[in-house]
Amino acid sequence: MAGKSIQMEKFCAKRSQKFLSQDNWLILPALELMYVWNYMNAISKRPDLIDPLLASVERALEQLKSSTDCKYYVDNYCLATLLKGVCLRYMNSPLMAEECFTEVFHNRKKIVEDTHLVPLALLELGYLCIDLAEHQRALQYLEAAKNNYKGYSLESRIHFKVHAGLQDIKRKEGLQTPDLDSEISIISLSLGDDDSSAIPEKNVNGSRLTGREE
Repeated sequence: MAGKSIQMEKFCAKRSQKFLSQDNWLILPALELMYVWNYMNAISKRPDLIDPLLASVERALEQLKSSTDCKYYVDNYCLATLLKGVCLRYMNSPLMAEECFTEVFHNRKKIVEDTHLVPLALLELGYLCIDLAEHQRALQYLEAAKNNYKGYSLESRIHFKVHAGLQDIKRKEGLQTPDLDSEISIISLSLGDDDSSAIPEKNVNGSRLTGREE
């Protein structure tokens, strides 16, 4: 608009370049578009539809094992792992979903191009905590997704989802959540070499996210 490319156009252009650079191949492109356009959320209450998507992701992860020397191996692995976590979250398996999102975050420094996967993983961790009424931890993850990363693909779309998550917490708890343009006020997170503080500490009793596993 007004001579500027919209973010989705830029994202698709990057995906086209990556398609060509990987000998006309992308990992889970249809499922990635479903996720980006929020269609997976639309079917989140239908385990009969989510289950085959999870099976597709697991097949893709298995196939990736034969291409570890690919330039974009970690990018592809992290995308598939993120999508696996989303499927598991919708299938009410929060512990397994958390492991997937945390795995993406822990591989953040090895990602070549798809740096948007890191704030997306933090966003999903925040949404997962909201599902489980872990609202303080959710605030930490959402603030980390908003404040710690800049200049990546789909940034405004991710910020919009962060805002939606913060408003959801505010409605449920009556908390005063920070404005999107304000400085981080919940936690202090570093952008240096060691930004592991983006993953909140366990609760005082040592428990992790809780919830029913399938």
